[in-house]
Amino acid sequence: MTDKYPPIESYGIVGNLETCALVDPTGAIAWYPLPHIKSPSVFAAILDVDRGGHFRINPVKASETKQRYLPRTNVLQTEFKTNDGTVQITDFMPPTETDIKEPCRALYRKIKCTDGTVDLEVDFAPRHDYSLAEMDVYNRIRWTKISILIAS
Repeated sequence: MTDKYPPIESYGIVGNLETCALVDPTGAIAWYPLPHIKSPSVFAAILDVDRGGHFRINPVKASETKQRYLPRTNVLQTEFKTNDGTVQITDFMPPTETDIKEPCRALYRKIKCTDGTVDLEVDFAPRHDYSLAEMDVYNRIRWTKISILIAS
């Protein structure tokens, strides 16, 4: 085991009744198959941290990290405490509606600084089909929605 691969029990999970995303303790989406759980991955850093793809949001400076679920929800909150401040990243996926023609498939990431200031690094590196396919972000994931909401 290396530092590149956190223990599986340290990951948080969010889902929408069709698929799920694993969030590692560094604030990265490390596993995300789309549009269903049996589909090829868009992010697969849990399998290959160097080539698998990820969606990482984390502080530039060293931080203490903890993850928790908001009470009675599947909404995951990752909190980073640095010497300069505290920031929370909230991840969730709304359930898809199965009775409509075009269901909304979305992964939401909300960033909120709760104390001081925190410089963040954002790295969006999708790698479709376990990093085997040519990746054209628009063509591959145009039917899904990835949103980042920054709140003060």
